[in-house]
Amino acid sequence: MSVGIGKDFADLPPDIIREKNMLVNAAKQRIPLSGIFELTPRCSLRCKMCYVRLDEKQMDTIGRELTAREWIALAEEAADNGTLYLLLTGGEPLLREDFEEIYTALCHMGFLISLNTNATLVTPEMVALLRRYPPQMTTVTLYGASPDTYGRVCGDPTGFDKTMRRLELLSAVPAELVIRATVIQDNWHELDAMRVLAEGFERRLSVNARIYKAVRGATAEAEKYRLTRRQMTEFEKAHRDCDENPPDSPVFMQEIARNEISDVLKGMQPASLSCAAGKLDYYISWDGKMLPCSLFSRPFTLPVREGFLEAWKRLPLLLEDIEMPGACKNCDSAETCEKCPARIQAETGCFDRIPGYICRYAK
Repeated sequence: MSVGIGKDFADLPPDIIREKNMLVNAAKQRIPLSGIFELTPRCSLRCKMCYVRLDEKQMDTIGRELTAREWIALAEEAADNGTLYLLLTGGEPLLREDFEEIYTALCHMGFLISLNTNATLVTPEMVALLRRYPPQMTTVTLYGASPDTYGRVCGDPTGFDKTMRRLELLSAVPAELVIRATVIQDNWHELDAMRVLAEGFERRLSVNARIYKAVRGATAEAEKYRLTRRQMTEFEKAHRDCDENPPDSPVFMQEIARNEISDVLKGMQPASLSCAAGKLDYYISWDGKMLPCSLFSRPFTLPVREGFLEAWKRLPLLLEDIEMPGACKNCDSAETCEKCPARIQAETGCFDRIPGYICRYAK
């Protein structure tokens, strides 16, 4: 496989050039540079549109959570094979009683760690841990700007006050704080108010309006709560320039660098994926499945059983024969639609059926 840069990047900032060069070199050697550990599918909130949340009864029918020892062992193998960036997510990862054990061990391995949380379980003790071992980035999701909306969206009216108080605590952690919002019909009316709340922490609000159906055994009926076509059009017109990360953000730098090597990624196997999934990135689910990204349900490998490196090497081979819907190839929205197999599978349950929601979004 030949991987080249393909254009002159001399006009980019030095930080982005360094990031880009690292990505290109990792791509040439197919190094698993960036990983996501889904420590649990359990959550302290019950968001009606969540595509991964499971309760313990549902979990028992699927598998078991990896133990702290298993996560730490996987992390050691990942570090040995080149992983630098590691995101810890859920569900709500802070629900794990052994979170401190896992987090501390991973910090000692030298990863650049990011943490996704809804913030409701953040305590002074947790802040002390994060101050002692600062993550590169902490991302907190807002689901509304009032107790009433948190009640409708998350099933917990007290979640709003908890989140706001814990955001204050997290402000003391010397890490990039990112505040995001997932927008559905039940909180659409508070989007501007959520932006004001984020600005109170001197942060811009990053907004997600793409809602995907539940995957890997989760049962949320997320499609019921998506924005209508009219609301989506209004959203795109009013907010398309409002959800960028600040230019000095590590997230911004990494996103720009990845965009700059898009041609490199498209030239790598598996050809069915045009992004970094399965090429530089991987996702390990709560029950130990290695997937290209969080939206995939299959195919997967089993790194605990077969070893991290073997699971990583075998993963792209399982993705080579993915066939996209024939109609997608000649669609007049082909240039604006990402034609992502993971999103198609999440929406339709397979790879070769036309996903109506994604088509409407693109158009």
